[in-house]
Amino acid sequence: MNRRPWIWLVAGTAEGRAAAIALLGLSIPVRVQLVSERARRPYRDLEDGGQLRCSIGALDEDGLGSVLRGTSDPLLPPPALVVDATHPFAIRITAALQKGCQASGIPYLRLRRPLLRDQQGEQVLWVDQLTQLNDRWILRWGTQRPPLPRQRLLSAIGIRALPLLLQGRQVDHTWVRILPTPTALRSALALGLDSARIALLLPRCHDQAQTIGLLEQALCRRWGSEAVLCRQSGGHTEAAWRLACRRLHLPLLLLRRPREPGDDLQGCGLSELTACAAHCMLGRS
Repeated sequence: MNRRPWIWLVAGTAEGRAAAIALLGLSIPVRVQLVSERARRPYRDLEDGGQLRCSIGALDEDGLGSVLRGTSDPLLPPPALVVDATHPFAIRITAALQKGCQASGIPYLRLRRPLLRDQQGEQVLWVDQLTQLNDRWILRWGTQRPPLPRQRLLSAIGIRALPLLLQGRQVDHTWVRILPTPTALRSALALGLDSARIALLLPRCHDQAQTIGLLEQALCRRWGSEAVLCRQSGGHTEAAWRLACRRLHLPLLLLRRPREPGDDLQGCGLSELTACAAHCMLGRS
């Protein structure tokens, strides 16, 4: 990039590719920060134009700071703008980005996913903390259902939260959908889940409307699920589980989206990204 101004897009959601395309419309080079080579696949054709580059690897606070100070690469100055498109539950990286941008004076913009609304026919039960999932839930579901720890629960909250979930329930009443990575599989097996209770699946981002939720429904039927637990991510995964549970008349336990640090800072949706990004950079000049 030869000391030219550039935008740093820290991506962790399915909207990352669309965000990159929108930012390229500003005619400024874009560098996308991704956690893995697998996450790079949707961006490969965009890299062909030379205006977009991908950097792979999770950043700690020191690595993030070196990028913002312009010391990570002698040919790379500090970014003209940081766009945070990380997952709504990745609050640690969001907090670190906000702190680093504030310290360095670099404009920061949060790309926020909209919240999905409850639909008619849904049995949504909101969960603020996984430690809430205990026998008390029977009072909310009625006496015709067994207590939650003895229900056949399909968990789609990812591997990192599973240890906390399994503190309050038996492993033999739990089935999980996790990402197909060696680390995730090893972790699930180490928690006592046998392979028959694990589905290794990638989130799907571009399904046709008529196919959304079909795989999720098939998993529920295959395992005889009596309830589903997923995160209020606001993305395709939440939409698919909502639809699957609605069609199968299953309760959906929705882990509430955490309050983000700096909720009062400037943020926008995907449709407003280009205008908001241009405004942020103009404010710095």
